[in-house]
Amino acid sequence: MYPPVLSICFRSLRLFAVMVLLLGVVNEGRGQDKVRRYATRQHDFSIALLGFGGSIDNASNAVNGNPRDASTLRFLLGAAGLTYAEQVVDFNPNPAATNASGSPTFPAGTPVFIKLSLPANLLGVLTGIVIQPITNLRNAGGLTGWTYTNVGSQVTSGGLLALLNGAGESEIIITPNASFQGVRIRLTSALGVSATSQFFHAYVMEDASVTLNCEERNAPIDVLSGVRAGSVEGGIVNATGTVTNPWNARDDNTTSYALISTGVQLLSEVFHTTIFASPSTPNQVVRVLLQDPGANLLDLNLLSTFQIQPYLRNTVAGSPISGNASTVSLRLLPSSSNKYELTIPVTSSFDRIEIKMGGVAEALTQLRIYEVSRLPRVLVIDDPTELATALTRCGSVDLIGAIANYQPDYYNYQYYTASTGGSPLPSSVVTANGNYYIEAIDKITGCVSPRVVVTATVLPTPTITIPQLTTACQEDSQIHIVYSATTAAPITYSIDWNTEAESMGFVDIENSSHNFSPTGGTILINKPSAAIPGDYQGILIVKNASGCASENLNLTIKIQPKPPPPLLNINPHSQY
Repeated sequence: MYPPVLSICFRSLRLFAVMVLLLGVVNEGRGQDKVRRYATRQHDFSIALLGFGGSIDNASNAVNGNPRDASTLRFLLGAAGLTYAEQVVDFNPNPAATNASGSPTFPAGTPVFIKLSLPANLLGVLTGIVIQPITNLRNAGGLTGWTYTNVGSQVTSGGLLALLNGAGESEIIITPNASFQGVRIRLTSALGVSATSQFFHAYVMEDASVTLNCEERNAPIDVLSGVRAGSVEGGIVNATGTVTNPWNARDDNTTSYALISTGVQLLSEVFHTTIFASPSTPNQVVRVLLQDPGANLLDLNLLSTFQIQPYLRNTVAGSPISGNASTVSLRLLPSSSNKYELTIPVTSSFDRIEIKMGGVAEALTQLRIYEVSRLPRVLVIDDPTELATALTRCGSVDLIGAIANYQPDYYNYQYYTASTGGSPLPSSVVTANGNYYIEAIDKITGCVSPRVVVTATVLPTPTITIPQLTTACQEDSQIHIVYSATTAAPITYSIDWNTEAESMGFVDIENSSHNFSPTGGTILINKPSAAIPGDYQGILIVKNASGCASENLNLTIKIQPKPPPPLLNINPHSQY
């Protein structure tokens, strides 16, 4: 009988060649949507002697369907091989059932996904850990009590721990070679080592009862994180890396973050993996919001200090993301000193993104991960003052100015006057005050983001009406510019003369105060005494108290020549 196929998503590129020989890859296309079916019933089979050996804390956490919760298998010294912590789970929809009559049976070859967390002191030693497919979990009564039936081949510490070189959460995939109803996890020790292991859940993938929408298909549903030894002397036990608040990277809150840190031992490798509900569409975009806690600005070259690797289950999906890729976009978000959105189209289908840092002596030892997402999202400028400034304009407001993560290469944007429904506006430019709603649409998947509301303040633009030609006489000291009407209450005017006018002594006027009347009036300006007859051009604008300016108005001044003195014909013989 061949052993079950084993694969582990707690990955290392150094182990990839070994893992290829062991992986059971399930090729999921974009046909029937798949969903997780979690184990729902459990029983504690732990054995202890004189208070030593195995026990389980919070056993129900392994079957509550929450990927964040875990039971804890504890092993406290004990007699080698005689005591152990053991938990058995199956998929019976009745958690209180005492027999297996309602437990579904899965055919051989059905992958089972098991999420575990192993501490550093279990790694690198042949501590007894067993994963075994089972059937017939039941209470047989009498002296027998609760029991089960082993089926197929088990995975033992030799096959499991040889692939694990890190502490933290791992997703182990076994493919039983016999029909099964559940699995059992046993923790013991051949070396008398006390240890604990967290058992989060076991699940199989099955057809969804309905077609999943974009949000359901692309939602991040699980997280793996931990530390690997890298090239640290002494292995994983001496590695100092940590991951703090790993679930903050998928809480849909862009102010909370997961923190990965290599600690004082830079050569250890720290990883954070986001798992999505379904495989992606090829060329789908993934967005990563990140920040250097040291307040340093990032650039694409600094991507070499950490690595972003897409995976399809346990298989790398293309090469690691690097800063020299032409399609990678790194955008500094407005009103943030050093928070960035990294936007990456991934050519291959993937269902998880691993961010890894360390392994080499690099300057960047910490990284904040605010979000890892495949869904389009509109992020507006988070500083209220800066946002209000971006949305306050004279005459019209371009709503694009409010979008902190504007990425037109990957998303189309639409603008509305309603939070739901309605028809999109013809453009992002609006000319009236009010609330507007922005949504982003993924160009590859067609997924639409939730609409985000912004408030536009459109300030009125002043206008003024002047004649096409204003005349003045050469001997005049002032020029009367007559206007017939104004709107939006202008309070100043400016005139920018052309070169010819300036050569004749016309001086530019900037924001000169004037008491404008809405019904009309006169602007008086000085006429240069040196100005000879001719036409002189300038640009006139007016501004109001909001600082809004009118359109440029062409101003033409025509200087009329001084008339010659009259000719008088006086007759000297006149009696007068």
